[in-house]
Amino acid sequence: MPWTDPKLWGLTGRRRSDFHAEGDAGVLLDTVGMRRSRAIDLVVVTKRAKIDLDPRATPGCLASFDPTLGVIRFRLRGSLSTVYRTLAHELGHCVLCATVGREHGEGDATRTAIAIWMPRGAVERAVKDVGLNPVALALRFPYVPMQLMMLRVAWVIDRPIILHLGRERLVWAPAEFVIPPEGTWERERQLIARVQGGYRDLLGADAWQVEDAGRRGTLLVLPPRDDAETWRRIDDWKSRTG
Repeated sequence: MPWTDPKLWGLTGRRRSDFHAEGDAGVLLDTVGMRRSRAIDLVVVTKRAKIDLDPRATPGCLASFDPTLGVIRFRLRGSLSTVYRTLAHELGHCVLCATVGREHGEGDATRTAIAIWMPRGAVERAVKDVGLNPVALALRFPYVPMQLMMLRVAWVIDRPIILHLGRERLVWAPAEFVIPPEGTWERERQLIARVQGGYRDLLGADAWQVEDAGRRGTLLVLPPRDDAETWRRIDDWKSRTG
């Protein structure tokens, strides 16, 4: 299931699967000896990988990767979250140029970047320690934008999510998973938005209030696909409510 309304986050133009993105990221993490790290400093990654950083990006461009010279050029403008996001994306391009050449898309670079920035083991440990609370998870992965952080968490735990942030509705689900159409859970959104902290509705969706860069919204983490009993209740409810 595609991540919807994704242009701002560089998630369009995918040619490779999440599985391949995970493998490409693992190549770099193994090379720099950071696969088991709990938190990733992207500057340390580039230093260990002998990738040069140049804070003089081309005018009108936030960041770019020069595969000939092995240099990432970026701008020291905006929030640290913005700087690190653009650096991570170009690091994804760097890895893919080394593993598959230039035949990859912008979405491939971003997904590879997320898997580097948030190694699978680190995500699994964080979820085990603090659960799916996005505020607590953000403390484990500073500067990772909310959308990208929760995309990676959902990807690792293999659970579908719906994130409302401002006017955006962002959705991700495991392969071959049909996510409920808009409105199935969102009818409860106004009630959820008034709840402080975590909330679990009768249909089994965990929900939290979220805020990122001044935008507020609601995060819904749907039940695992192997939770047959919960999905049976959902189907029953949908058939009664139409």
